[in-house]
Amino acid sequence: MRIKEVEAIVGITKKNIRFYEKEGLLSPGRNSENSYREYSEADVERLKQIKFFRKINMPVSEIKLLLEGRVNLETSLKRHSITLEEQRKSLFRAQEVCEQVMGEGSTLRDFDTDAYLSVLENMEKEGAVFRNIVKNDVMKKFFGPVFACAVIVALSAAALLFFLLTNRIEPAPGYIVVYLCCGAAAVAIGALIALLFRIKEIRKGEEDDLSNY
Repeated sequence: MRIKEVEAIVGITKKNIRFYEKEGLLSPGRNSENSYREYSEADVERLKQIKFFRKINMPVSEIKLLLEGRVNLETSLKRHSITLEEQRKSLFRAQEVCEQVMGEGSTLRDFDTDAYLSVLENMEKEGAVFRNIVKNDVMKKFFGPVFACAVIVALSAAALLFFLLTNRIEPAPGYIVVYLCCGAAAVAIGALIALLFRIKEIRKGEEDDLSNY
């Protein structure tokens, strides 16, 4: 059957289905005549299973292990149940703090931020897990600089390689070869140095961090 039929039967979107295929949770066959994906009853059943496990908030990585047979259902559910219990306790503790603040009748103007941050930190020492804003936001900031640096280095290397291959056919003066090699190396090294400084800034924290919260 086609993907539109699967969408209607399972009740998930085409985007979801494509994502699960990309993650290796599903491998539909192909129509030999037009190469369109053809979903079988087994594929539909697997998607229903995936839908169930995602609805109970099981991570895709754990579902993949389960569907590949690397863990059994009981083991997977036990592990997930432990994770859910930890999350439940953390949410309960967060709710306690919310009720405590509301009980004191605080306004934003007289809210004792330091005191309640200390309360959360003490809870974390006791095992509570709250959202790690540093980890989440910093990882997002790392991606852009690293990607840009990789592109610059790759383009410099490609340009240099192209020149060297061309130079073998029609050699250029030695000083030009040296100049271009040094130039490409300088660009790549400059990009790497800029990346290192950027990473250092991100790890230290920046003045515009407030825009992320």
